[in-house]
Amino acid sequence: MKHATVVLRVIGAGHLHPGIADRFGSERVSYRKAGDRIRDEFPFSHEETWPGDVLIVNPSPPAKLGFREQLKSVMEFVGHHEVFLTDLSRSGAKLNIYCGLASDFHVNSLELEAEQLRLLGTVGASMFFRIVVDKVFADTEGSPRGEGPHDSTTI
Repeated sequence: MKHATVVLRVIGAGHLHPGIADRFGSERVSYRKAGDRIRDEFPFSHEETWPGDVLIVNPSPPAKLGFREQLKSVMEFVGHHEVFLTDLSRSGAKLNIYCGLASDFHVNSLELEAEQLRLLGTVGASMFFRIVVDKVFADTEGSPRGEGPHDSTTI
């Protein structure tokens, strides 16, 4: 994989953002307001603007980590804050783990461990995968590789 981003998103609880930031630490939290442009940050998004307020929690250290390391970090964070996140979800906030992946291969695999799946169910969170394939055809199948950004596909 060329690039991976894994974060926890809290959607539809804009009025709770200050308290959530206090709980998780402001250095880990960023905000997107309803109406802010999405494509400046996520060029492959199907939406032009954020449909609602979103709080994004990135518990990973600033250094770039691979997908597995980021997912592990986010899920450990969810486990550490399991009770708080469960209460937040029950109060009406939508929680999801956003996994943005960019790859130059059309065949990739992702694995979630049983404990990670259990945590998602307990706190009421979903997972959202945005997978962008920069090169549609793989050399191993004898097909030509794509030539440029017009060959990108979002799944």
